Amino acid sequence: MIMNISKHFQGDHQSCSSESPCQQPGYVPKRKPLTMPAAISAYEAALRKTLIYKNADSCHLCRDTYWVESFNHQLLTYLPKRIHFHTKTFEMRMSLAVMDWNENCQRMATSHHEYTDVRRPDHHSTYNVLVKKTHRFVNNIWSMYVLRNITSQQILQDDEDDDDMVLPYDAAMYDGDYVDSEDDDYVCSDDGEDDEDN
Repeated sequence: MIMNISKHFQGDHQSCSSESPCQQPGYVPKRKPLTMPAAISAYEAALRKTLIYKNADSCHLCRDTYWVESFNHQLLTYLPKRIHFHTKTFEMRMSLAVMDWNENCQRMATSHHEYTDVRRPDHHSTYNVLVKKTHRFVNNIWSMYVLRNITSQQILQDDEDDDDMVLPYDAAMYDGDYVDSEDDDYVCSDDGEDDEDN
C-alpha cells in the first residue's frame, strides 16, 4: 500500500482507495505526474527508507491523524495552554471539550471554497464551510443539574425530623449578638431588645 504512493503520482490509481479524491469524477491532480524513470526509482527508494515502511505491521490499522489533530485544536477552546487549571477545573473543561467534539465533529459542509497560496501559485487548496455548531450538550447538563437539585430538595423536605438538618439562618449560625452588615452600629441582643451605640 505504501509503494502505491509512487503509482499514484504516476497517474495510476487502480490500487487507490475508493474513498480517495483521485477516484472521484472530475479529479485533477495538483502536481505534475512522475514520468522520468530515474525520478520514479529515487522516489520508491525514499519510500522504502521511511519508518512506516519498515514497521508496516505496527501501522497497518492506522489511516490518518486528522481526527486527533482536529480534537486537539478544539481542546484549546476549553483548555488554553497558557493557563494552568486546578485538577477539578481541568477535568470539567476536558469533559466539556469531549462533549462538544462528539456533538459537532461530523458536521456537514454547506459549500467548498478554493484558495491559492500567493507563495505557490501552482498549489491550490480547498476547505469546507461547515454548518453552524450546536451546543445541545449544554442544555443536557443544565437539565441534569436542575433535576438533581430538585431531588436533593425533596430529600431534605422529607427528612425534616433529622437532627442534622440545616437550620434557619439566624438560629443555626448565631446564638448570641450579631452585627447587621448594613449598619455596623445596630446590635440585636438575645433578649430581643435593640441597642444602638451613641
